[in-house]
Amino acid sequence: MQSPDEHPRVDRTPRRTVLVAALLAALLSFAVKLPQWGFTHKEPDELVYWQLAQRLWQDGVYSLRGTLVFERVLQPVAASMYDHPAFHHPPLFAALLGPFAAGDASPYPPASALIVPWLFHALFCAATVALGLRLARARADRVALVLAVAAVVLDPFGWFASRFLWIDALPMGCAAAAMWCALGASSRKRLFAAGTFAALAGLAKLTGLVVLPFVVLLRLRAARREHHVRDLALLVAPSVVLVGAWLVWFANATGAVLPTWLAPTDAILARDELMRGAFERSPLALLGSMALFQPLVFVVGVAFAVRPSDLADRARGVVLAWFVVGAALVLATAVLGATPMLTRQLTAVVPALYALAVAVVVERRAPLWRIAFAACVALAAITGWTSVHGTSVYELAAFFAR
Repeated sequence: MQSPDEHPRVDRTPRRTVLVAALLAALLSFAVKLPQWGFTHKEPDELVYWQLAQRLWQDGVYSLRGTLVFERVLQPVAASMYDHPAFHHPPLFAALLGPFAAGDASPYPPASALIVPWLFHALFCAATVALGLRLARARADRVALVLAVAAVVLDPFGWFASRFLWIDALPMGCAAAAMWCALGASSRKRLFAAGTFAALAGLAKLTGLVVLPFVVLLRLRAARREHHVRDLALLVAPSVVLVGAWLVWFANATGAVLPTWLAPTDAILARDELMRGAFERSPLALLGSMALFQPLVFVVGVAFAVRPSDLADRARGVVLAWFVVGAALVLATAVLGATPMLTRQLTAVVPALYALAVAVVVERRAPLWRIAFAACVALAAITGWTSVHGTSVYELAAFFAR
């Protein structure tokens, strides 16, 4: 029997081919970053997360209060942002660093700890390729498969987010996995997996929870009406339990529902030129920089503008909304002054762009489309190498100012 979200008479890429392409993307994501394995990790946020993990695993305290990070990295002016009974991000990242931090007294993280963001970058690559091939209403040929894998693996956003010991690769990978599990899900196990990945995205960074409404929409659009309550419960319950538990604990520890103290003081902005620029940047400027780093934005935009009927597919509409509406919601936190305008803040919605791009390259087989797609992938790869490899800055756009 045809499942509700299948399109009749569509020759899709075989499941085995999709899985092989996803696995290849995951493996290649490690290969492109291997030249960075021996780099030192002394970027300020890396040291913050490392000492936070050490404190959690060695003292059982999830806070930077009383650590050396204030003396060596943040300086006293940052106390307003970091000197609190609980750290402002949920604890998933620090918890996953446990095998490396539990018995380590060094103020600097070892290169081996980088395997945590690398694994989630691999998850992003695999899930995004699989999601894009599933969205395509055609069977992928070899050229499309190669271009799809290359586009996702050489994506500068994921490369950058996993270049440092940062949280941002976690919501990126979990959000992509959540949407992949939700698309076409029929079993309770897969629905629960989709909800769990969405919860983990939020448990890494609260803005990662932005994927949850689109996971729900992606599934409920196809489910039978009598199954809506059951499916909704399976999708939402993990976030209610996991993220809800964090919010309750955080409120009990700090007396605040959300960390309203994250906006930096004038003293911090005066000392840190990059941070000052990040808080002064407009949302439109940030979205514009995304197109510069990954010109596939234009290919996807032109493809759907030329043939808008391709967006009639409900699944694609949900994925597009995930990118557009999700980005707007994340940027709203920056507009309110809670977070800086950094490209890595958008990692929880970036997989949507690549999933749509994969669908485009599978369906548009004319040489001009393929050439344009390949050129964009090459330009993004150059961007990734020049602005990510060997850099010590925490903002992808910083290389323009050098």
